[in-house]
Amino acid sequence: KNARLRHPGIDELPSRSAAMHYEMHLFRSIRQHLGVTPAMYAHAFPHDLSELGTRWRQRLKESVSEGASGSFFYRVLSSGTGAGPSSRFIVKQITRQEKATLMGMLPAYEAYVARRAGRTLIAYFSCHSMSLRWNFSGK
Repeated sequence: KNARLRHPGIDELPSRSAAMHYEMHLFRSIRQHLGVTPAMYAHAFPHDLSELGTRWRQRLKESVSEGASGSFFYRVLSSGTGAGPSSRFIVKQITRQEKATLMGMLPAYEAYVARRAGRTLIAYFSCHSMSLRWNFSGK
């Protein structure tokens, strides 16, 4: 169900900064139904998440929600076919309660996406937990 993985660029950070990945098998199935290959998904995100790395800063655009939650959103930028970068994925900061809700509905959501052959208004691709301790993260 949950797995603690180490990633390039995070290895030099304290172990408490490692990402926790939730329900990887269900999210993998959801991404498959949505037509997102493992390679597409992996390549969309920066490989170097270290505090010293600068390349990832060019790939993530941070914004703060205008809503009551004040959540952070990160658009994952990639080279688009048009004039500038495009974003296919949005990373949203969620509360523990929102995570519990997502985990509770995930099996039914995976079945729904499978039944609808990947056609859904909102797509959840994964759920991860990590601490952001960088000055510009706002936390």
